[in-house]
Amino acid sequence: MALDFTAGNMDWGSLEKNLGANITKEKKNYQDDRFWTLSRDENDNGGAIIRLLPDPNGTPFIQLFNHAFQSFDAVNKKKRWYINNSPQTINEPCPASELWAALYNAGTEEGKLEAKNFSRKITHYVNIKVIKDPANPQNEGKIFLWKFGTKLKDKFMAALQPSESEIAMGEEPKQLFNPLTGCNVKLKIAKVAGFLNYDGTEIMQPSSIYADAEEAKADILENAYKLEDFMKPDAFETYEELKKKMKYVLETYQPKSMDPTIFKGIVNSIVGDTGTQSAPTQAAQAAPIDTGMDMGTTQAAPVQETQAAPVEQAPVQETQPVQETQAAQPAPTVQSKPASGGDDLAFLDDLWF
Repeated sequence: MALDFTAGNMDWGSLEKNLGANITKEKKNYQDDRFWTLSRDENDNGGAIIRLLPDPNGTPFIQLFNHAFQSFDAVNKKKRWYINNSPQTINEPCPASELWAALYNAGTEEGKLEAKNFSRKITHYVNIKVIKDPANPQNEGKIFLWKFGTKLKDKFMAALQPSESEIAMGEEPKQLFNPLTGCNVKLKIAKVAGFLNYDGTEIMQPSSIYADAEEAKADILENAYKLEDFMKPDAFETYEELKKKMKYVLETYQPKSMDPTIFKGIVNSIVGDTGTQSAPTQAAQAAPIDTGMDMGTTQAAPVQETQAAPVEQAPVQETQPVQETQAAQPAPTVQSKPASGGDDLAFLDDLWF
């Protein structure tokens, strides 16, 4: 019997309440069991099959900014790390972004080169169902959060929205996030020229991973994670907390391109005098951005993810420093076609990007 998404009159809000969909408050540690990672062998090769899923609100994925840099403490012979999500993700000031801008705008080529060590990066969060995980079979059949980068995002977008030339050759858009008519993703990772590479990843043929719409919806509501929880202000450390962590790392940082005295002067203008201090308390956090893709009542057009400022700002920081000093702007909410009636998984029909 064919699945009919236009049949029925499901009250999403009531079903969610009845199922008690909830998210456990994130624990402050570096081992977050909600997130799945692709295991690699001794040669850094690995593979698994996963299915991308929308969250309980119908949001496909979110994107966030982060900064990561290190220094070496010669006295204690250990590295000091700064790895934190940037509050710019939710349009709040970030000391690491301010340092990048100050270095870039120092007026020298050396400053621009040094700024590269502090530029922000982009990560995406998505819900997935693990279909096949040879290295960890206990994960199979479970829903996790998963982090992925820009190259994989581009691959997914190409499947969701093929180019005109690809369509002319017979390629059709794939509903990656539809659990009934979407496609599994065969992840492949390998080390190429010293770097981890996902180029071997494939989008498989359409298939259903649930018996029917009700089973799919129940599983998503009960076990998937609401991505909006990662965009709340308390998902980020405060400006002062981040500044304290930066100060600790930069205290032993040796500039790679700039004169140390000039570099220290710029650093001190952002974080204050980098004198000796104790290590700040570390805390893991996840900070997403509102992509404007809430599928609750009005359908938003996920295709805007490729056009919105946040997705593209980070890669061009070196050439457009003015953007770094501004808050990252969330993708605008664009009104899309209405869901067909009040059907069971109507929001999934619009997840074509």
